[in-house]
Amino acid sequence: MEQAKKEINTNHRPALKNDVQDFDKYDIIFIGSPNWWSTIAPPVATFLERHDFSGKTIVPFMTHGGGRFGHSISDMKKLCPDASFSEGLAIRDSYVNDNRQDVVKWLQTLKLLK
Repeated sequence: MEQAKKEINTNHRPALKNDVQDFDKYDIIFIGSPNWWSTIAPPVATFLERHDFSGKTIVPFMTHGGGRFGHSISDMKKLCPDASFSEGLAIRDSYVNDNRQDVVKWLQTLKLLK
């Protein structure tokens, strides 16, 4: 937890080992992260800063220990100001293994496919 707090407080942006091939071909992008001190984890921020999300729809999802999304959605919107955001899903860490039905229901309500 201390390492996570330090990385968030110093705006740490770690290098990523791999990248998405043909990123421009995707219109809808699911972005997942654990909640680290009420925001997205630094590798996720690196990914968001690395790509142009103009005209794309971001579908956020997050695991958390009680803080739900915190301010991660607003932080993501700052990193991707030209993207649209769909309704996200926050799952408490202790319920991850028991949430299949909630995930399926959430996916059905998104209605992202034409």
